[in-house]
Amino acid sequence: DDADADVSAGGGGGGGGASVSADPTQRVSTGTNAGAPTAGMAADMSTDADPFANGGMGSRAEADTVETDAWGQAMGSSGPGSPLSYSAVERLLVEEGLPSEKAIAVANVIYAPGVRPSFMGGLDKKGSAKYNRIETGRCPILPPSFAEVEIAVRELLKTGFSVDDLADMILTEPRLADPVYAARATKVSQVLQDQFELRRYDVRRIGRNAAYVFCVELDELRTTIDALKEVGLRGKNLKLTFMRWPNLATQPSSAVKRLVAFLKSEDGLGFESQAQVGSLLRQAPWLLQANLDFTVKPVLAFLRNWGVQKLDIVVRAYPQVLLADVKTELGPRLEFLLEIGMRESDVPNVVQSFPLLLGLDVNTRMRPVVWYLLDLDIDPLDVAKICRAFPSLLGLNAEQHFDPTVQFLSSIGVVNIGRYVQRLPPVLGYDVDTNLIPKWNYLRDELKLSAYDVTRFPAYFSYPLDKIIMPRMQYLERCNKKASVWGLNLILTPSDANFAIKVAETKPQDYVAFKDAFLNQLQQVQEERARDEEQKAKVEQQAARELAARNALEARERAARETLEAPRLQVSNGQPGQGPMQVEQTAPVAG
Repeated sequence: DDADADVSAGGGGGGGGASVSADPTQRVSTGTNAGAPTAGMAADMSTDADPFANGGMGSRAEADTVETDAWGQAMGSSGPGSPLSYSAVERLLVEEGLPSEKAIAVANVIYAPGVRPSFMGGLDKKGSAKYNRIETGRCPILPPSFAEVEIAVRELLKTGFSVDDLADMILTEPRLADPVYAARATKVSQVLQDQFELRRYDVRRIGRNAAYVFCVELDELRTTIDALKEVGLRGKNLKLTFMRWPNLATQPSSAVKRLVAFLKSEDGLGFESQAQVGSLLRQAPWLLQANLDFTVKPVLAFLRNWGVQKLDIVVRAYPQVLLADVKTELGPRLEFLLEIGMRESDVPNVVQSFPLLLGLDVNTRMRPVVWYLLDLDIDPLDVAKICRAFPSLLGLNAEQHFDPTVQFLSSIGVVNIGRYVQRLPPVLGYDVDTNLIPKWNYLRDELKLSAYDVTRFPAYFSYPLDKIIMPRMQYLERCNKKASVWGLNLILTPSDANFAIKVAETKPQDYVAFKDAFLNQLQQVQEERARDEEQKAKVEQQAARELAARNALEARERAARETLEAPRLQVSNGQPGQGPMQVEQTAPVAG
């Protein structure tokens, strides 16, 4: 694959006879958003970097002349980058079934100089690989000839890619228009199917979304796969990880070994086995591209300084924290907890119980939550206690989550909302439609209780309706005991055994048997209801299709009638027409 080849830069009828020695893996000029190239394009290729600065290739002016002449010869009337080759590639793709506009775009990419894709953009804040485009410099890398492009296209089609697939692949990775890289893509495709257990559809999907994978060196790919298997990434786990982050296949095996060594070290997470590394890689494979010394190490040291001990739990729950900036992101977020009244000794426990807090913006997420609680007339010290006990509230959107709950509590008769929230802070995160309303309806309609009862025992809304509330209330009714006599607190707070003994005054096994039978019956009812709703939806869809068909038929009939009546209307209005009625009226006159 790495053998050099002599490529005629101006063969055929008009490009001159110059010959350029080039590496076939670097023969393709890449780029996007350019039209059919002309002979003067090389003169515009310039960057700040000077590849000829250290001598050995003559002066920069001489290099400019050589480069411009070479590209101009390549852009001759029948050379590899000529308008004839450009049109031939476009026609080839159209004949294979590609729309003309997309075929033109592909030809533009193949024959436009100046830029090429780069995968070395690092990581963004979410841990995803960033991709940018960099200037290739002043070297006039020759584009492939039409014959070479045709070979590459045939090779990709034979591999199993559709013409749309290969068009998307070349648009993002123009090197695949070279037969050398197309042949490599075929081999990589086979390795992916064998080692990652990918289906043909999966390979095509990777090609459309991450074509750069098919340009990796085969030996390095196999070595990387072996290294991943050593840390426990194999079979289904390896496949799912690769499908989520295709850049996994482009990472060198040395990156895997480096990450393993770091995570086992004292500066890392202190993992004891490679299997722990593999478990983390399944969640965050992009760690293979992270800068361990300048990004990950400072984050772990920062958290240790704050007293966070269970770093493995924090990182597993929120691995993106390893990419956060200590000064501008993590520092202000933890300082905010002190600002609202938490003790510094409380911060480690808060972080360990809710690691996602490390990714919450202070001004757009956490501060509005604190303001909302203060607006409910909750004391600032109590706000700090609420955030310490239920830090997940800081991750909710105040308007989206809190407003509906407050409106619901007001509608059922709760007067002191702040006091209610202070006694049951998680209620602000409960969904009104699926959680609060069904429980309220059951309390009001079946138990004949009121807002007074839930005000006395706000935790009623925290218990599951189908697994706790309904079985116990039904069992008490079976035992001829009224819920209003005992109160919600005594009924819902005990365990199943204590409820049976102290409240229902029966044997625990009797209640367990009743509860199991009740849940089975409830499940059957829910399944039957789901089937009825599904059938109802099908009937409604069928009715909608029939109505649409009738409307379309009526529209066609109406249009046909209007077409037949138009000539008559024209004749009756004294206007000349072109229809058959005019022929019938004018025929006697002509006779």
